[in-house]
Amino acid sequence: MNLQFFIAFLPFWFRLMQCFRRYYETKLVANLKNAGKYFTSMCVQGGAIFFTLYATQLNDMNYGIFFSFIALNIFSTIYSLYWDLYMDWGFFRTSEPGKRYLRKKLLYPVRFYYFAAITNTLMRLMWILPIFKAWYRGTGFEIS
Repeated sequence: MNLQFFIAFLPFWFRLMQCFRRYYETKLVANLKNAGKYFTSMCVQGGAIFFTLYATQLNDMNYGIFFSFIALNIFSTIYSLYWDLYMDWGFFRTSEPGKRYLRKKLLYPVRFYYFAAITNTLMRLMWILPIFKAWYRGTGFEIS
């Protein structure tokens, strides 16, 4: 297996272990829920490796695997977006004028948080592009 696949797992692995360590020290269940974000990201990486290595060998009989990969990506994206926006950044926790949907205490200008939320969402959806590219290129998962 290629070294880049191993390296792709490392950031998620380290963060997963940090969440487990924090749970061990604090016994806060929120740390285990945060670990779930990194675990689902590792599962997505595993699926991406599978499709990188075997995408050209897929045929019409393997649509179940393909759509399972899509479902895993959707679940991971929603889980991660929820955690980032609501838990980490405090979005949707207040309706104060001038700070609509932001937390009460801000370290940066209001525009920064909205920009960060939009770019975070767009970047988390980038996994969709290679799938469309594969469909249009005619590799194994072409829909007829």
